[in-house]
Amino acid sequence: MNGKKGRTMYPVKPTLNPCCLRPVGLRCEYRENPVGIDEMSPRLSWRLEANDPAARGLRQKTYQVLVASSREALDQDRGDLWDSAVVRSDQMSGVIYAEPFAMHVTP
Repeated sequence: MNGKKGRTMYPVKPTLNPCCLRPVGLRCEYRENPVGIDEMSPRLSWRLEANDPAARGLRQKTYQVLVASSREALDQDRGDLWDSAVVRSDQMSGVIYAEPFAMHVTP
């Protein structure tokens, strides 16, 4: 996703137990891959899909959101712009990006 003034921010990565669920439909301010965000504290959301289509009764109990300045950092599970740490919650919508958004953009 692109932040203000042309800085590229890579999609957030809610971390989950990879054996069971995966995040899909990652959104920022209700849009997938927005070009620009005017909100200083944008809201994040995602849905979950089971890795096994026959699985039933799976649900999120915790989440961890990583925001990275590069795809490489994100692939290494490093949130160099923001790491929410593990949060005990089933919330998947309206999660506030808690770092000052404007600090992570360059002219």
